[in-house]
Amino acid sequence: MTKKKNFEKYYSYTAAYAKMTAAIKQGFYLEAITIQESIITDRLLSFVVQSKLLQISSDKMYAQSLSKLIKLAKPYFESDTILVNLEKFRKNRNYCMHSFVKSFPGKPTITVKDFEALSKKTAKEGKKVTREIDTWRKKMKKQFSA
Repeated sequence: MTKKKNFEKYYSYTAAYAKMTAAIKQGFYLEAITIQESIITDRLLSFVVQSKLLQISSDKMYAQSLSKLIKLAKPYFESDTILVNLEKFRKNRNYCMHSFVKSFPGKPTITVKDFEALSKKTAKEGKKVTREIDTWRKKMKKQFSA
């Protein structure tokens, strides 16, 4: 019995990757980072649900943090490099998403120049991490569906 292809998911991924690439090219780094997190989270969620590491209903899927999904999938990464890259992306993503104007009361924020540089670097590295996780998920899908 062959599985039915999820064409809507395929089209969503195609659009997400195109939008991510365009966002980076146009300097909309936070948009790219947000798309990357969405893809990475989806791939990890897909794995932990398929492998039965997490049993949730569809209405609870948005409550699953990237940190929690990484922790569940961690033993299945074939190299420490994936985990290191993923954790670095997660931390930089959090910093980028929350630090542009937020600072401890009375303390200065990160400079706009430094923020732009970090956002750009995070978006470019995030694109690589997104591809790594996508490739890893495809391998795991074959392994767990056998």
